[in-house]
Amino acid sequence: ASVASSSSACSPIMVVAEEATEALLLYADSEDSEPSRSTALSLRSGCELFVRHVTRSFVDFPGDFQACKDMVLRRGGQFAELSERSRLSIARLGHPFVRDGSVLLTHGHSRVVMQVLLEAARVGKQFSVVVTECSPDRVGVVEQARGLMDAGIPVTFVTDAGVAAVMERVDMAIVGAEAVVESGGVVNRTGTFQIGIICAA
Repeated sequence: ASVASSSSACSPIMVVAEEATEALLLYADSEDSEPSRSTALSLRSGCELFVRHVTRSFVDFPGDFQACKDMVLRRGGQFAELSERSRLSIARLGHPFVRDGSVLLTHGHSRVVMQVLLEAARVGKQFSVVVTECSPDRVGVVEQARGLMDAGIPVTFVTDAGVAAVMERVDMAIVGAEAVVESGGVVNRTGTFQIGIICAA
């Protein structure tokens, strides 16, 4: 939304939305961005959802540019609120799957997974979490582990190669999604597929 608010060129709405997407992706690659917060894939997926949301009906858009920009900003704010509500809703529906005394395994940073685990801890469930290193860049993993420990949840780090060795004591693996494809498939960090195979074995 801040990118859209600084735009002054009189462009069609799709061009403005695409410029905002490109600006966010350029920011993600810059030295000023926080690499622990997101990856290019998750950022691109979020941008595509944002563009679909703010441009969902061209007939709604007024003729002059300023009114058009105001509508994009308003819809951008609505999109951010919807995303936050969705995370909270998933946490509310997902935390009952976390059982007392269970051991969970996470792979890769996910705000949704984090919200589910924090909600389970908030309602008084006692459990521990095995966090994989998520090589090679460990995007957000250290921050997620710290957040869990700050909430009083015991955390154990394990190398990606050591997942099979600890899986015997793991009750459930819970991972996020950097992208969801139209067929329903989930794209996540490298290593997620192997973890799924081990869980199914």
